[in-house]
Amino acid sequence: MYKFIFNFFYHAYKRKGESTYRGSAALVVGITIFIHIVFISCLLEIATGINVLKIKLGNEDIPSNIISVPAIIIDIIAVLCFFSEKRAEKIVNQFPDNYKLATFKNVASLIILIAIPLTCIYFTFNYVNTHEPIFKIFH
Repeated sequence: MYKFIFNFFYHAYKRKGESTYRGSAALVVGITIFIHIVFISCLLEIATGINVLKIKLGNEDIPSNIISVPAIIIDIIAVLCFFSEKRAEKIVNQFPDNYKLATFKNVASLIILIAIPLTCIYFTFNYVNTHEPIFKIFH
């Protein structure tokens, strides 16, 4: 899944003429991983009421959100190190040279992998503030 995202954005940024296409694609993967972690945390919060990552929305919760900044930075650095020049070349070679970016399958896959979890995160924050947990196991 993350190889697909990396390859898609690698080719997109390379065709755009960017000089840092490997780094840019790795950053998109890092952001996607962070979105997925927060998404899973939100699902757990809806189900159990436990806020695993302690992320909240609102002006009064800014100090608790600052804690997540180092996590994001560590995530991005780890992903940049993971997608080294050799590994990036290996991943890109798994896909054909004439890789078509704007196909229905690719765009639909990106929407499913990035946009839908991000939208669910937004609605989860609104849901958690107005509803009780589904399972009150831990309360």
